Amino acid sequence: MKKYLLSVLAATLCSGPVLANTMTDVLVGTRGGNVLPYKLSLPDDYKNNKNKYPVLVYLHGAAENGTDLKAVRIPGGKDGTYEQWYERFIFIAPQCPPGKNWDAQNCAYVKAIIDYAKTHLRIDGDRVCITGMSMGGYGTYAMVGHYPYFAVANPIVGAGTWINAPAIRHIPFWSFATAIDPLVPIADCRATVDKLRAAGAYARFTVFANLPHRLPSHRCWKDTFIFDWMFAQKRGTPHNYHLAVVDGTLQSPSNSSGDGFYEPKTVHKITARAPDTAKKEVFTGWTSSAGMGRFWVRPDYPTHKSTTYPARSKGRFAKAKALTTTFTMPANDVIVTANYEINGN
Repeated sequence: MKKYLLSVLAATLCSGPVLANTMTDVLVGTRGGNVLPYKLSLPDDYKNNKNKYPVLVYLHGAAENGTDLKAVRIPGGKDGTYEQWYERFIFIAPQCPPGKNWDAQNCAYVKAIIDYAKTHLRIDGDRVCITGMSMGGYGTYAMVGHYPYFAVANPIVGAGTWINAPAIRHIPFWSFATAIDPLVPIADCRATVDKLRAAGAYARFTVFANLPHRLPSHRCWKDTFIFDWMFAQKRGTPHNYHLAVVDGTLQSPSNSSGDGFYEPKTVHKITARAPDTAKKEVFTGWTSSAGMGRFWVRPDYPTHKSTTYPARSKGRFAKAKALTTTFTMPANDVIVTANYEINGN
């Protein structure tokens, strides 16, 4: 992939080169007097347009504390360079000082980095996303607690049982945990999610059955679904819920996977696949069910259990018996299925 020097931006930031689609190390005091060093990456096409981008802030785990940014391991592969999603956002990964955690003071330092980036980079202030692994999962809850302006939060094997859930119920969460984690009790992760749900927050919760402590971050970051979900959300607007179409296509907008994230009450055109006449297959109509929707249907992922809340409405079809119809999105995740019979069976 072509990598180029953003010389104009570098001059503006007064700190040396910033490479697109490449992790740039920002040392202490070099941009806006930052107290914490951090990794920074820009989309490859940043220089060629005037678009505003979402920003993803990543908080690492305790093993990566220090003063050398080489210790900060980005989930999802070597330096996180998965091109299928990496071009879509500005990435910031600060490093916590030795012997410290993501406490109120260090959260304030992270906030200062975000504020400086908002001033000097083309960031969509309504799509500031926060994620973190282990200690960074706890830090994710701490950041949204101190600064509840985030568009979305993705805590990975971390908990926040102390949170003031009603104050952050406007933020959608997707939390990951592992059932055999010896470091972060799954009971604490579940209790945090339950607290959020009780306050009325949208909270996805995925539990991997047999992964060790660190691997959930690699598993979820290797799939674009988590990023599709995060960057579909926008602060100050209704939550975008997951619409999955089974045995059909979603045509508003066109989406070959049959999946998307949409606001409640939006109307979407759906078309069932053509019946297999050689098998005497007959389309019998559409049905829907409230719930998770399809999630990582891949054989290389271990067994896991996912839940969402709330999940009450099944949505509404204009004509449930028509091959092509429209579907009105409910205020929860939903699976829409085209059904078929063979010889009346």
